[in-house]
Amino acid sequence: MGSKISARSQMLPLVATGRYAAVSIGYRLSWQDTWPAQIHDVKAGIRWIRANASRYGLDQDRICAFGPSAGGHLVAMLGTTNGEAIVEGEVGEYREESSDVQCVVNFFGPADLRTAAAVNQLGSPSMSTRLLGAPPLEEPELAAQASPVGSTVSVKTRP
Repeated sequence: MGSKISARSQMLPLVATGRYAAVSIGYRLSWQDTWPAQIHDVKAGIRWIRANASRYGLDQDRICAFGPSAGGHLVAMLGTTNGEAIVEGEVGEYREESSDVQCVVNFFGPADLRTAAAVNQLGSPSMSTRLLGAPPLEEPELAAQASPVGSTVSVKTRP
């Protein structure tokens, strides 16, 4: 739905304990840009968190990424692409920082876009088609690269 507060109900009880902090990262939605813009944005967000950790009293060596739905897909991609420079992108000013995370919680996000439907139940382009800019079966390499379980790590962008 594009709301950075969609995980609030899951995060607030953890934050209330005083043992955890939560930061919500915005990213370009599929109607704004196609893959790999989204992973570039969340990796830039993790780099920002790491660069500003001491300012906010955070432990930069203990970052867990949580996300529901599309956010779940992106946190799974964060975890499966730790250390892969090719998916870092050119977003943000802290490119010298690591975007690695120490854990991920994919809360019902898709893990394999390679066989995703091209259209939804209403006959409109599916979320996977919107994300990739084409039906997954028409762009199998791109669908694999955008799938946490099938990531080929090389970044292919649409013209």
